[in-house]
Amino acid sequence: MKSNEMAALNLDRADTRVFSKHFELANCETDEMEALGALAGLGLGENGESGVSFAAREIDGATVTYRDLKVRDETASIDAFTADLATFHCAAMTDEGPSYDRLDLGNAMIRDEDVTFNFETLNISEPTPDAAAAIVGGMLGPISGSQEGNIGFGGISLTGATVTGEGFTGKLDTLAWGETRENDLQGLADMMVENLKVSFASQDGADGLELTFDGMSARNFAVGGLDASQVSTSGVVGSVLDGFTLMKKPYDEFVVGQLKLASPEFDVNFQGIEGQATENGDVVSVVQTLKPVTINLKPEMGQKPNTAGIYQQLKTLGFESMRFSGSSESTLDKRDDSLTVSDGLLIMDDAFRLNFEYSAEGLNDMVETMKGMTDLELRQNPLAAYDPLKLRSMRITLEDNSITTRGLKLASEMTGQSEKNVKRMLGVAVLGAALAAQNDVQAEVYSETTAAFADFVKNGGTLTIEANPPEPFPLTPLISGGGEDIDPDTLGFSASQAPTE
Repeated sequence: MKSNEMAALNLDRADTRVFSKHFELANCETDEMEALGALAGLGLGENGESGVSFAAREIDGATVTYRDLKVRDETASIDAFTADLATFHCAAMTDEGPSYDRLDLGNAMIRDEDVTFNFETLNISEPTPDAAAAIVGGMLGPISGSQEGNIGFGGISLTGATVTGEGFTGKLDTLAWGETRENDLQGLADMMVENLKVSFASQDGADGLELTFDGMSARNFAVGGLDASQVSTSGVVGSVLDGFTLMKKPYDEFVVGQLKLASPEFDVNFQGIEGQATENGDVVSVVQTLKPVTINLKPEMGQKPNTAGIYQQLKTLGFESMRFSGSSESTLDKRDDSLTVSDGLLIMDDAFRLNFEYSAEGLNDMVETMKGMTDLELRQNPLAAYDPLKLRSMRITLEDNSITTRGLKLASEMTGQSEKNVKRMLGVAVLGAALAAQNDVQAEVYSETTAAFADFVKNGGTLTIEANPPEPFPLTPLISGGGEDIDPDTLGFSASQAPTE
């Protein structure tokens, strides 16, 4: 098995027009008196009350617009919040409390202690009553703000944002999120981030850390959540998983743009991720590519006490510069509750090439098991949730492209032994692996894998690990150490080393 590097999908990040549907307003039947009462209930009463002031308040039915809105922090004698424009659409009293359908802010500022947040526009649609109160509470001040309860919204759009604080600054061009959920809180979301830059100053006056990110987007991204007021008898986990299925299409398209991180000790150039999912009847197919990621270490890393050790090890390995890339294809089949990963690939240049593929079943049965477990049961025996999982097949190949030579050099340096003695010591590791096993299945897997790995380290080539059980094999004996009565031959396991073709 040798998968080729997958060609780029060349996907575009989501267009802002994708999000317009999340900010559309429904017909509003609330009158002016109820709207003003709802806003007063949220803390926005008359001009001059509780540190709130505004130059004008315009009322059009249930739409209330404040101009030059300010909230004064009398203790610090500064403005904690300002907005040239603040419009509340369809403010109303609901059964859960005062709320509104949408909030539009223009040229606004929020200050919280030493952090100041500015933005050109902020639009929030369909907040839950708890979220509506929390948002206005945050405008009125951190003491008034509350994030408890059922916090959620239909959409959020932020543009022209900057943040400054002690030792850091940040800038973001665009953030957009829109979602639709069903009663079980499962749903679909669209998301977009554009042009983020964050800088952190160094405490010693030297160059600090700087992050730049082109952005990311997702279309019809599957989301789930938890209403804190509706925790099931099985606990938080059961409530979160209620209605959840692993067989759902994860998204239509998922794009992560280039991210660069520069620091005094190292630089990272992450060129992004692309993913595309399609659905044909009961079968979901997902293709993902990891574009090249390059990490460059700097000599300054070796001069810091907390990073000197790892720097020296990587330098000994010859990995002062590292480049990774990868890809995979996976298939979810609802008909038999199975997941198959094919053409999996991870490459580290001048080090190794890892190919992998596997197939398993019982994923939704695993979720159902977790739903039925209490939080205490999950804490005491978390591996019990994996009992329904069964392995159909697995094959992993690791091709040596100098990683074994580099590894032997490092082991020799760390132990003070010659490379020849290091190779001899691998025989002891084979014996130790068998003794560490908790059952016959683990004993066979550990000993065969360690023996093949020892040959791989000594001779290079390609390490192959595979399992081809005649019938789907329960993973419990491998994961938890249970299943003492299971015949290891039913796993169909083998591990071997061979010269690279």
